[in-house]
Amino acid sequence: EAALQITNSLHEMLQCMDLGTEQACDRFSELFTADGELDIPHVKVTKKGQGELKSLCKFLHTKFSPSTHWEGNVVLTKLSEGIIMNRSYWQAFKDGNCISIGIHEDEFELVAGDDAWKCRKRIIRHTWTKEAGDIKQ
Repeated sequence: EAALQITNSLHEMLQCMDLGTEQACDRFSELFTADGELDIPHVKVTKKGQGELKSLCKFLHTKFSPSTHWEGNVVLTKLSEGIIMNRSYWQAFKDGNCISIGIHEDEFELVAGDDAWKCRKRIIRHTWTKEAGDIKQ
């Protein structure tokens, strides 16, 4: 059940960004814990809390639309009771061309009361972009 919920959340995050509607950005933020954090080192951006995460979803949609984001090679590892880590690859496509590639590193926690796995920390690493080429880690 945990793997299904988490994998679905990973894909749903990307589809919410691609849709960019008010409802989709609300849903994006709800996939995180109340104090969830998202960090994008390549552009030196960190957002915390569901309000900032909702705004980030809308910003990313506006910046990259129309594009589609794809998640693959999901590997889930149990860190401790109620904590599961994800490491996966992502790609973004626009006009049929790949515009960026990277790695997602996530920590999900089982939220008591909700009986739901939510992301408490996400790092979006870029390994290549159409504009910058290969990006050293």
